[in-house]
Amino acid sequence: MSRQTSPLDNGVITFGTINGGTTSNVLCGRVEISGTVRTIKTETQDKIASQLEVLLRSITDFWGGSYEYNYSKGYPASWNDPELTDVLTKSVTKTFGDQAVVVNEHPYMSGDDFSIVASEVPSVFMYWGTGSSEKENFPWHNAHYHVNLDALKYGVATGLHCITELLESEKVGQA
Repeated sequence: MSRQTSPLDNGVITFGTINGGTTSNVLCGRVEISGTVRTIKTETQDKIASQLEVLLRSITDFWGGSYEYNYSKGYPASWNDPELTDVLTKSVTKTFGDQAVVVNEHPYMSGDDFSIVASEVPSVFMYWGTGSSEKENFPWHNAHYHVNLDALKYGVATGLHCITELLESEKVGQA
């Protein structure tokens, strides 16, 4: 991918499934590949979609095969509202201390339907740790991932504190 897009442009291609064949010594008649493309910029996703088809065409032409290409765009990047991000950061710091806030230096390459909401109304997307010191922890989308239910109360407390702060600031603004 680094040869097809700017190295300063974030993008992730994941081939999540590759299915074809039934044994190691027989050429299969069909292979299906599916995956995801995650980017920050829409134009980067468009270029990757185009270049994937160019690659697919070149491989099938070389080997005398054919292909069917179905590309569906996933969710766009999520953008946090700066004012709500500030409210969230202050709320977490006030409730749990300075060490509780970790600001990502680079954009997080998740694909989430939250981005649809965030494109329509001011929003902020927050992650909070749900790991456990009693079990081995695994990342999301891992077959062994588990949620530490005791950690959920921290997210609820943060949400409630943010709502209270926003309602209080509205009262001040209306006075």
